[in-house]
Amino acid sequence: MFDKVTTSLRILAAAGVEEAASGHPGMPLGMADVGTVLYKKFLKVSNENPSWINRDRFILSPGHGSMLLYSLLHLNGFDLTKEDLKNFRQFDSKTPGHPEFDLSIGIDMTTGPLGQGFSTGVGFAVAERYLSELLGNDIIDHFTYGIVSDGDLMEGISFEAAELAAVWKLGKLIYVFDNNNISIDGRVSKVSTTNQKKKFEAIGWHVLEVDAHNEDEISTALEEAKLITDKPSIIMAKSIIGKFAPNKQDTSGIHGSPLGAKEMEEFKKNLKWQGDLFEHDDDVYEYFSEKRDEDNHTHSDWEKLFQQKYKSDATFMQNWDLLISNEMPINFNFENSTQATRIAGSNILNEIGKHTNNILGGSADLTASTKQIIGDSTFSASDFSGRNLEYGIREHAMGAIVNGITLHSHLIGYGSTFLVFSDYMRPSIRLAAL
Repeated sequence: MFDKVTTSLRILAAAGVEEAASGHPGMPLGMADVGTVLYKKFLKVSNENPSWINRDRFILSPGHGSMLLYSLLHLNGFDLTKEDLKNFRQFDSKTPGHPEFDLSIGIDMTTGPLGQGFSTGVGFAVAERYLSELLGNDIIDHFTYGIVSDGDLMEGISFEAAELAAVWKLGKLIYVFDNNNISIDGRVSKVSTTNQKKKFEAIGWHVLEVDAHNEDEISTALEEAKLITDKPSIIMAKSIIGKFAPNKQDTSGIHGSPLGAKEMEEFKKNLKWQGDLFEHDDDVYEYFSEKRDEDNHTHSDWEKLFQQKYKSDATFMQNWDLLISNEMPINFNFENSTQATRIAGSNILNEIGKHTNNILGGSADLTASTKQIIGDSTFSASDFSGRNLEYGIREHAMGAIVNGITLHSHLIGYGSTFLVFSDYMRPSIRLAAL
């Protein structure tokens, strides 16, 4: 059944790109097996309550491969129809060329600029650890999964964020690396000699290697990654970009262009496909329905637990109410005095910190200068309840991690640096505006 489902997934992804006469079919065809395993066996997500705070997060960091995500969400019963898939890349459609943040259809963040998804995922993982400490791991206990690409790993921001994920020992962060050695201009090996396995091992990640087209290897690696609690994990999945496109697979020609009529016919023959490209058997949908029913039931049980805890645990009720409140009952009547703006800002932020629990952040190695400190403790591998984040000299990653913290749920993340250094953060700032 796995092969039948991955065939449908590949057909839908290629068909959407053909329908639009534009898009990126290569990555979806290469990572269909990984995506299927994730949604069938691992991701805890509810298609009935897609904004559930304790769901697993999924990030498609190479957002250009969006037809993979849209097709998976469609087959998993989220609010994406066949017509939505046919309207890929059309004005005002629910399926733009790159995924755009929309919890109602199961999209956790906007992706496209490479490296941003990888780094924002670190922010999601930080938020999960902090909220688990604040509310209890019976209420907050989930993973952040993602697919990342060669391009993501070449961008400097991903290395900045990867180091921090290792320093903070974010063991509930799990990425699958689409290791296909192809980019727009050809072989990645022409422009990169990095041994990614050794690189990630050197900075403290748990690293595994699998065949991206072997269901059992993918499943076993993900199970192992979940058991490693003191390191983030990255699974190096050796893949063939554009798999089953006979003349274009494993070439840059499949990266960002439709297959074309002739190649599409050969592609369908390879997959033994006949009939309407957007019509798929009921058992393909049913393949995922057991997991979604299980997750919807898990959500229902969680909701009962939440209500029971809210009624019986006064501390939890207070923490939750404060977390979701947008009010700050603070007296800002400070004495008039001549102060540097950073000193005044520090005083205000310190006062805000006394009355809130939903704000956390820090600076890129400038706390002594900008003085933007919230709370009394620092977030670390030994204290996930801390609200001050030490980013080191990593402005770009700081911006993306702030985005992840804020996107997660009810938290507000912040980052502090000098204005001139914010130039290093512009892509993250732009995404924050989206």
